[in-house]
Amino acid sequence: RTPWTFLVSCDMPTIVPAVIRHMASQRQKAEIVYCAPEGRPEPLFAFYNKSVLEHLDDLLTHGNPSFMDLFAESRTHSISASTWSHLSDKESPFRNINTPQDLISAQGTIPERAKKVP
Repeated sequence: RTPWTFLVSCDMPTIVPAVIRHMASQRQKAEIVYCAPEGRPEPLFAFYNKSVLEHLDDLLTHGNPSFMDLFAESRTHSISASTWSHLSDKESPFRNINTPQDLISAQGTIPERAKKVP
């Protein structure tokens, strides 16, 4: 149906739609488009082209399902920190909330729409 999938982790309540739109506009440059906060690729906030499925299948078949290995086997394009920080009014649109303490420290930065859990 579509050659692209956007993968986002469920523990990132401060994502910024403008960053995602910018990433989408860069898809023609690579098979994987991602951001690298703090210099490390964030594989759970990235666009993946279906062309990487063969690489992913090989990694899974050989027992090594590493995103970093998938990145190494694919054409990638990183969105610079200066670009995504310009598009975001948040300290980091990639903040993870993994523990109750993370949630307490994030109070005030989580949009109201993300606080509504059905």
